[in-house]
Amino acid sequence: MTQNRIVPYFLDSKSRDTFLIFPGGAYQRTSPREATPVARRVNQIKKHAAVYEYRRELIRYPEILDDAIEQISGFMKDSRIRRLFLMGFSAGGHLALLVMETQPAWFRGGILAYPVVTGKADFCHAPSINNLLGDDCSNERREEISLEDHVPDNCPPMFLFHTVDDGVVPIENSLFLIQSLRKKNIPVEAHLYPHGQHGVSLADESTAFTDKNPKEFAKENQHLSGWFDLMIAWLDTIQ
Repeated sequence: MTQNRIVPYFLDSKSRDTFLIFPGGAYQRTSPREATPVARRVNQIKKHAAVYEYRRELIRYPEILDDAIEQISGFMKDSRIRRLFLMGFSAGGHLALLVMETQPAWFRGGILAYPVVTGKADFCHAPSINNLLGDDCSNERREEISLEDHVPDNCPPMFLFHTVDDGVVPIENSLFLIQSLRKKNIPVEAHLYPHGQHGVSLADESTAFTDKNPKEFAKENQHLSGWFDLMIAWLDTIQ
């Protein structure tokens, strides 16, 4: 096992639904803005949370998938975990989806915020794909990690949030996934906002960009901050 680790944010000793959070960071790092603040927000709705720091040791695909499966398999043995949901942001959304497609029976649902999905050159987030694949960025390898093409029949239900004018990870990443989920009759709820900068996280003061005044950031992104409440409502539909 690598030095990568899962950091738990358990509320108590009770068995509860648990959210394992995969922060973004272009497969180069794990963004702190999409880590602890999100876990604390999950705790506020009386759910356990955990953050997967999957880039403490930089490993490529497919080793990163093997490591994730090993880490999560051990984490799932904790008796406090009732149903496990994966929540991924940007490149973290790609790894979360990759794990869900590989071990779909482990998870009750997935929440993906402005996720990297495809490895195809026209619509991918090139830095993420390069950091994931390294020197071997052949078309064959890109196809392996174009996750819209590998949705299993028993994929867990999905909740997606993206902005149409995302200038970093094109909206097509979410659109491709939505289309693939529909073809497999997998339940999906998607909220697509016309405007918004990539990487807003919770879009509140606690997740402001480092070069932004927190109050100004929250005001600018107020129209996006409701995605988390929509996700809570979506949870009520998951039996």
